Formats: sequence, C-alpha cells, structure tokens
Amino acid sequence: MENTDINTQLEEKVDELSEKRSSTREAALEFIVKQLRFNFLTEFVEKRKMTLVEAIKRGIRKGSENERELSGSLFSVLCATLGTDAEPLFLELYPILEELISKASEITNKSSLINALSYSCFLSNTDELTTIKVVELLQTIFSTEASPETLAAALNGWALLVTTVNTNQAYDTFTTIVPSIADLLMNEDVDVRLAAGICIALCVQIAREADEEFDFQSFSRDFCQIAPDQLLDSLRDVTSDKSKIRAKKDKAKQRIPFKEIRDYVELGVEPKESLSFKHQKFEFSGWNELIQLDAMRDVLGEGLQEHFEMNDLMQQIFAYDLNRDLNRVQLTQLQKRFLLSPSAEHKKNRTQVMSKKRGEKSISLHSFEDE
Repeated sequence: MENTDINTQLEEKVDELSEKRSSTREAALEFIVKQLRFNFLTEFVEKRKMTLVEAIKRGIRKGSENERELSGSLFSVLCATLGTDAEPLFLELYPILEELISKASEITNKSSLINALSYSCFLSNTDELTTIKVVELLQTIFSTEASPETLAAALNGWALLVTTVNTNQAYDTFTTIVPSIADLLMNEDVDVRLAAGICIALCVQIAREADEEFDFQSFSRDFCQIAPDQLLDSLRDVTSDKSKIRAKKDKAKQRIPFKEIRDYVELGVEPKESLSFKHQKFEFSGWNELIQLDAMRDVLGEGLQEHFEMNDLMQQIFAYDLNRDLNRVQLTQLQKRFLLSPSAEHKKNRTQVMSKKRGEKSISLHSFEDE
C-alpha cells in the first residue's frame, strides 16, 4: 500500500517539472529521486511515467549540468522501480542518450548520461544485441582520451553490462579491448584506476569460465599485451602505492579494492560481501555480483535496503529469497542484560566450560610429550 501523503507531495513536484525556473525544476527532480529511492512506488511511477520521461528528456537535452545529472538519476531509479516494464521507455531514451554521449565537445561532463544509459540498459533492456551496442559505445569512450569522470563512468558501465553478456561472446572481444583497460591501471585519477582494476578482474573471471585451460601467462601476454609479471607488478604497485604526489585519501581508497583484485587475478580468491535485510544475512560473491551490487548502490543510494526488501527485480537480479514476514524479536532492557551482557550467567557458565576444556587439552598434550 503506497503512502497517500508521499503521493500527494510527489504529484505537486511532478507538476513543478514543467516550470520555467530551472531551480524549481531541479528541486522537484531532487525530491522525486529521493522519494523513489526511499519508497518502492510502482503505482505512482506507472501512472506518471510518461510525464516523468518527458521531463527527463528536457532535462538531459536542455538542462544545466545539475539538471542533467538529476534527470539521469531519475531515469535510473524509474527503471529500477519498473524493471523490464520500463523497456519501451529505455528504447525511447536510448538514441537520445547515445547522441548526446557521442557529441565531442557540446557536453563537458558526460558521466551522468553514461550512468543513466548503463543503468537503464542493465535494469530494463532485454535485447542482448542492444546491450552489445551500448557496450561497444562505452568501449569507444574509454579507448580514446576523455575526462576522468567520463572514463570512470564508461569503464564502470562497461563492466556492469558485460556481466549480462554471453560469456564466450565477451571473451571473444578481449584481444581488442583489454589492452586499453590495462593501460588505465596507472591513470592519475583514483576512480579511473579502480574502475580499470575491476574490469581486469572481471575479464580474468570471464576468461577462466570460458577457457578450461585458462593460463594467466597467456591471458596477460595475448589479451593485455603486456608481460605477466608487469601486470602483477602494476596491481601490486597500486595496492601499496608509495607515490608522494598522490593524496593519502586516494591511496586509502584504492588499497583494499586493489588487494581484492590482485588476490583474485593472482590467486583466484573470489571477493565476498554480506548484507543484512529484514534481519537476514545474504552473501554476495564473485565480480559479477559485486559489480551489480555497486551499481544498485549508486542507483538507489540510501534506499538500497527498501528496494532489496520490497522490489522483486532486486531478488531476480541477485537470486536471493527474502522472508518479508520475518520480524526482529524486541528484547526488554532486562532481557538484554540477562542475554547479552558479558556477566550474564549463561556466558559465565560457557566461559567456565571452555576453560575446563582448554585445561584438559593442555594436560593431554603434556602427557603425550612426557611419553
């Protein structure tokens, strides 16, 4: 059941999307994006989707940089709400986004448009041929010079969409594209380095799945077109970056992700992450799932939990089974003190039992040594 008060406020903000004053439109867009993230409002979105799409078109074509970014965010969260039901909307906006992204100089920061295209394609498009066209567009962007924001968005979008493409088909394109990604591992911008590293890890994962006789030496030499030791050295260098010209926060930001990337590329150790929803814990593992999870974090922001709990599309993407009827048991202060305190009686008893077992084990070991 959707909240009537929120719907009323949203209706007012939708009407403001046609105002002449740009600040009014931007405030309305910001409000709508926030509410659609924090509330799963399928009925409202279905009812007003055409009005929203017209406002998105105006925003990305003629709006300021801020309005363009907000319009892209609205389109992404709209697709997250409707899923494949938004495919006609995606097909309507796809050529517009493609045209604007492909323009050389008219638009300075294309990252918001690239994000909108990548996310909407992932969430709503069902035609793999269209996905491949978007992948090829993104490849063109990061294979040529571009701003750091645009490069990072293109790399992240490429990785997200490649997780949905047939493994063998993706593997067949590696010889032409992986060298460009490998070159970006040492880019001056931390977000570009991170995005390139994740793409390399994803490529290695796909190569392992596609080729039963996968050999890292061959992958590095044939696909990355660099010596295996050089690729590993590049990953190690970024993990333990000692460059004096890089900011400390950038070094900290890349250290853990690049350790996971290096451990996977070198040792095959899969990255893992766990999240809790409705008091249930869910595990995510492998580069496919983590790349998709990060994309949904970007689309839904702090509303991620709401959509994971209420939105069937999230359950389809990540294949988890959520018990929506499960409620947390509320404990009184007295129960918390009895059950959770370190001085609780059952914890004291457990400590005594464990101490006794350790003592018996120690005696047993000494006896064995004496013999």
